[in-house]
Amino acid sequence: MAPLKPVHYGPHAQRTRRAWDISPAEVLSALSAPDRLAGGASQRQAFKRIGARHLRVTYMEEPARLVVVAVAKKQTPWGP
Repeated sequence: MAPLKPVHYGPHAQRTRRAWDISPAEVLSALSAPDRLAGGASQRQAFKRIGARHLRVTYMEEPARLVVVAVAKKQTPWGP
C-alpha cells in the first residue's frame, strides 16, 4: 500500500474523536487498512473493526493531505 498522506483533523472530527475516546492510532488504522470503503469523489468513508468497536472515518482527500471530517464508533457493524 502507498504511504499515507499527512492527516489533518477538522474541528468536528477533533471534538468527536475525543468525546468517543477514539485514538489517533485507531483513525490511522482505519485510513491505512480499512475493512471497507464507501463514498464518492468529494468525501469518502473508511470502515474498520477494531476489537469490539466499529469505526467510521469520513474524510476528504486533498493533493497534499487527508482531511478527517468526522469519526464515529458503535458496537454493531455499519450497514451493507
